[in-house]
Amino acid sequence: MADRKYVLFDSIDTGTAAFDTLLFQVASGADPTHSETYTNMRGAGSLPGAEKFTLNKVSLIVPPTLSPSDTNIIFKDSILQFRLLNQVLLWIPLIVAVDYSFHNGFFTLATAANNQVYGNLGEGYVVDPPIDISGGEKFDVRVKTTTPTSLSYRLVVALVGILTF
Repeated sequence: MADRKYVLFDSIDTGTAAFDTLLFQVASGADPTHSETYTNMRGAGSLPGAEKFTLNKVSLIVPPTLSPSDTNIIFKDSILQFRLLNQVLLWIPLIVAVDYSFHNGFFTLATAANNQVYGNLGEGYVVDPPIDISGGEKFDVRVKTTTPTSLSYRLVVALVGILTF
């Protein structure tokens, strides 16, 4: 068996309504929506039987097109949960999972105002101790928001860890 650093990812198209979404439930390529750029999930709600994934970090990747007002809205009263075998092992405010690698803020300059910089800089949420997910074990990530945004955005949740195959 081999170990490789690996990122499992799945996407959410937010629409313009509050949402409550379960991720990592559809394998990549299983339908037209779940293409290789939308998710790289290796099975429907679980990994193949011979694999194991050790979860070290959860990262939320937000598009650079997210407006300042929608940035405030999308994180207001929003949560992220990780569940393994129907047991909640992680329950955090969505903003805690923000990763610095995608979005480094806004710069607003108005003639009658000082310069302002707004950004959510973070390192994702480090899972300590790590969570082991064996092949065939059902898991999901739930993302829930309570306030609609003005535009639709694609958010990506990345599970960073070690894949044993």
